[in-house]
Amino acid sequence: MSAIIAVRRLIFLYFALLVFEGALRFWVLPSLSNLLLLVRDPVVILIYLLAGQAGIFPKNTAVGATIMLALVTGMYGAVAGDGPILVTVYGLRANFLHLPLIYVMQRALSAENVMKIGKWSMWLMIPMALLVVQQFRSPQGSWINMGGMNTQYGTVRPAGTFSFVSGMVCYSALVASFLANSFVSAKKGGWTLRILCSMAVLASLAVSGSRSSILSVGIVFVMLVGLSLVSGSAARGALALLGVIGLGAAGLSSTEFFEEGQRQLSQRFEDSSGGDSVVSSSLQRVAGMADYPMWAAQEAPIMGHGIGTGTLVGHFLTTGQRGFGGGQETELGRIFHEMGIVFGSIFFVLRLGICIQMLRQGWGALRYGNLLPMLLFGAGGMNVLMGSWGIATTQGFATFTAGLCLASVKVGRPKKKKAVRRAEPEQARNDEPQLPDSGEPKGVQG
Repeated sequence: MSAIIAVRRLIFLYFALLVFEGALRFWVLPSLSNLLLLVRDPVVILIYLLAGQAGIFPKNTAVGATIMLALVTGMYGAVAGDGPILVTVYGLRANFLHLPLIYVMQRALSAENVMKIGKWSMWLMIPMALLVVQQFRSPQGSWINMGGMNTQYGTVRPAGTFSFVSGMVCYSALVASFLANSFVSAKKGGWTLRILCSMAVLASLAVSGSRSSILSVGIVFVMLVGLSLVSGSAARGALALLGVIGLGAAGLSSTEFFEEGQRQLSQRFEDSSGGDSVVSSSLQRVAGMADYPMWAAQEAPIMGHGIGTGTLVGHFLTTGQRGFGGGQETELGRIFHEMGIVFGSIFFVLRLGICIQMLRQGWGALRYGNLLPMLLFGAGGMNVLMGSWGIATTQGFATFTAGLCLASVKVGRPKKKKAVRRAEPEQARNDEPQLPDSGEPKGVQG
């Protein structure tokens, strides 16, 4: 088996572990729950080793900057950071270990591999929806709700097979991007999967109790509508998807879980907005993030408190208490708390550069009718830029979705025609007229 085939198989394994990590931790091997939080790390290291053997390990600016930041912040954290060495190691894992996977996936995955992952994701969403509905209907604290978050309504925000609710948020957005693309590139077959997956997404959103889930899936559909302005296939796909969603919502509206989920979700939006509209409260939250660089410049040490200290795991190992280091629950706050204003800014710019690359390549793919990269950018772009990488599941989906986005540019891309040089008889070549010597060295062409 060639090294590149092995890399592809390990990427599929990485995705399976990403999806079923919570099930392994809470239901299969609960005694190894803490260790299984890092279950994908050996896989990604093996991917890098085999990618190097296959000659496809990336050597670009982003990977170079990643290695540089890891060395500098890691040494500082080990020598002068607030936390023990284990916190520094976990911080390196959270911020840097999985980042080169984006570019390994870009080089290793074929168009067929990308579409296979999408198809599996859509099929898996159907039993996942059944699971989250059952979790929503089950009592708080029951074995099936180990990863769920309790609500004030006596229910939970279901986590599915993930360790945290954030896993369902990221997974729903990923599935939504492939679902939207399936309507855009709709063929004669495949309607069973499209309809069942649409129903599953609707059901899972209804019982999610999560504004983030609604927002993440909503961004994908807004992206599809925006693409409709430049693509006729996107417009037809959006109309077909809207029709299926409308029929699906009508069919599910009479069920008890759908009605109760909608009621709780509406109440949560109302309670959290403080009287403001959802859009207004969201914009205020984003605008408040501009204060973090100023806070870091005034309050945080120039090199930060040490990488890893702002994560949930790092804060617990340092203080024995649950929560985020320095009380910084947002990603920008965590970055500047850990790395200070200088290296925190460099790390943020690195993540911004990845987002820009996703957007540029996705926009270029529109020239040959491939909308999937832009839809995947909608699913994972904000997660790459602002997602809480201190949470292992969120960080895993950020890098994996970004890798899929860059690799999906190959879907439907026209193959370059190779110039075929026709063989000529030896005598004909010998009879060609000889040009006078130009005085240039042999082998140099003008």
